[in-house]
Amino acid sequence: MQSNEAFHPSTRLMLDAAKKLREFVDPENVESFETLIPRLFTGRAQHGTLAIETCGRETARLLGVTEHGRDLFTRFARVDRAALQALMLQAQLCQTAGLARISARVRHDCAIECELVLAPLLQRDDGSEAVLGLIQPVRPIPLISPALELRLLAIYPLGGQIGPSPPRLLHRQ
Repeated sequence: MQSNEAFHPSTRLMLDAAKKLREFVDPENVESFETLIPRLFTGRAQHGTLAIETCGRETARLLGVTEHGRDLFTRFARVDRAALQALMLQAQLCQTAGLARISARVRHDCAIECELVLAPLLQRDDGSEAVLGLIQPVRPIPLISPALELRLLAIYPLGGQIGPSPPRLLHRQ
């Protein structure tokens, strides 16, 4: 299992917050999350897709548009999609956040390495899962243009619950 110490501080903050939400504990010091907001997104996971619903300004800039309703996984090379779908499924089944290292190629000769966190939050009435996500550049790099291509570099297993799990956040009515 990978230690949280190996990840970007903002990624660790997101992982800790997602864990607290799953345990029905309010994350303390909500002001510390303000720095994450530009890199956060919400999505709807269903049948191997992750449709973006909302996203912060930095995520929108990296993806090139607001992406509302578009499947995030289709932005990745076809060869990477099955692994990302498996990561999302594992996070849903184990009630833990999924973490991947990705590369966002912004020019022919320039790629930005990022961490992608996918944290399932609640089961919706239509069978989909609400997901809170984060795309965090590993090093501060000014974004010069939207990503032309996203590639999966690594998946990090995170501890989670195996088997039947207690209910998470309440269903949305």
